[in-house]
Amino acid sequence: MLIIDMTSNFEGRIVFLTKNGNVSWVYKGEESPYSLFNPYDLVVTARDNAIISDIANQAFHILNSYGKLIQIQRSVDIGISLPYSMSMNRGGDLFVETYPDNVDQTYVGTSIEYSYKEIEYGKCSWHINQDTNLYCKDCSRLVCPKCVSETHQQHVLIDTDQIYTEKESQLSNLIELYKLKITSNTNINKIFQNKYDESKGTIIKRKEDIAKILDDHSTKMLYQLEEKCKNTDFDSELEDLNKTLDILLKCRQSRRGDLLLDTLKTIQDTEIQHDLAACFPRFVMGRPISRKIIEKFGSFKEETVLDPNEEIILKLKSSHVTSLKMIKRIVEDLGGTFYVIDESSLYRVVLKKGEKLQTKKITDIKAFDISFFKCNEILIAMQTEGKIMILKQSLNMKLFHSFSGLLPRAIHRTKDDKVIVGVREAGELLLSPGEDCKRQIIILDINGLEENVFEYDKDGQRIVSMPMKIKTNSDDDMLIIDMISKLEGRIVFLTKNGNVSWFTTQPNPHIVCLNHGIWLSHQGIMLLYQT
Repeated sequence: MLIIDMTSNFEGRIVFLTKNGNVSWVYKGEESPYSLFNPYDLVVTARDNAIISDIANQAFHILNSYGKLIQIQRSVDIGISLPYSMSMNRGGDLFVETYPDNVDQTYVGTSIEYSYKEIEYGKCSWHINQDTNLYCKDCSRLVCPKCVSETHQQHVLIDTDQIYTEKESQLSNLIELYKLKITSNTNINKIFQNKYDESKGTIIKRKEDIAKILDDHSTKMLYQLEEKCKNTDFDSELEDLNKTLDILLKCRQSRRGDLLLDTLKTIQDTEIQHDLAACFPRFVMGRPISRKIIEKFGSFKEETVLDPNEEIILKLKSSHVTSLKMIKRIVEDLGGTFYVIDESSLYRVVLKKGEKLQTKKITDIKAFDISFFKCNEILIAMQTEGKIMILKQSLNMKLFHSFSGLLPRAIHRTKDDKVIVGVREAGELLLSPGEDCKRQIIILDINGLEENVFEYDKDGQRIVSMPMKIKTNSDDDMLIIDMISKLEGRIVFLTKNGNVSWFTTQPNPHIVCLNHGIWLSHQGIMLLYQT
């Protein structure tokens, strides 16, 4: 390893470290004519020679593989000023980055005014009355004639004007270097400040948008609540009940048999009609009537259509607390036993009337979705592997189908033993990714063989982005929860022939809708739960 190691603000060195961690040699620029060695970047040639850029001295130092100086090339002599970063291609061409001439230098530190003045070197620190007029390179200090005669006779001595010119050049280079560093830091600071202001504005705007969404949603909910209270005539119904009760009490007090019979007949006939109206099922055109209903009520004319906007009221029947941290999927077998997956395990959950919820871990497995297979076997779409596995009752795992380069997401078994799987590649939730990725709905038979694949609709648009859950109705059409980003999803209605019939659109584009699960009743009513 060749390492540039800065030992001070102005000086550095090159350290050669073997792969075993031994220091083979160190180069400090001692063989160069400059007193300071300020390396910034280095490259290694095909012959293992090292080229180091010395920005302070505007030079290139070329070393062999043993750390010996081969040559020092002044960059200004070949038209390169202030060499900065370097790179070498396979053909041996060296690319050198320098500071551009058009760098913003509105502020580069304290300005300096130059005027001609005789150079002063001062008095000797050892011989007070003697002027210094020579420079000792061995001791790196100014000396006077007495110093030379006493202690510097065998040292390399040069004229003070020569060393001043050399050091002044290095000083000028350092001044330019620090001007560029100050300018660079100033520009970077401006960029960070702009990014900070932009991010702060985005956060404040998002906060205002969320506050408006919550306000609009609260207003809408209050309006719906008021309308619902207006349309619910509890007072009128209570008044009718009180009138009926008064009639019954008067009938009992009258002690008249004829009045008793007539009153009871009238009220019982009315109650029977109310009960029939409440419990009698509504039929939709095209749906078969069961023989049991026909035998009980006779043949009835079917209604043409159900009101699609009819409100359905859900009521909480019971709730149970478990020790599971994050329940991802729940499925129920024919015996009333539930199977649950969380982030890392599969559980069996048994709920008996009058007893506490019983939860038992079956196996540790990272699954994305599960569905029942034949003989109460469980199909498992693996979270991080491109496989669908079958968990047998013996808890042995068997491969059902493997997807090359794709991950199975939602999985569902139909009533005719077809297995529908949503697959995609690993990556971001983008609805319109590149052509090299795949987002598909795949139909498999009971043996895991591929029967059909749906990926694009008739307009050439992708059908799904991230299929989270799949259910089928009585016609084997598919309802798919599809996440199109981390915070938004939609419901796609895909016919058994692969045609997109419709998909949900959020009426308010500001409302974020996370779809987590979907359930279909026998009457074709879709229940979607969100957060």
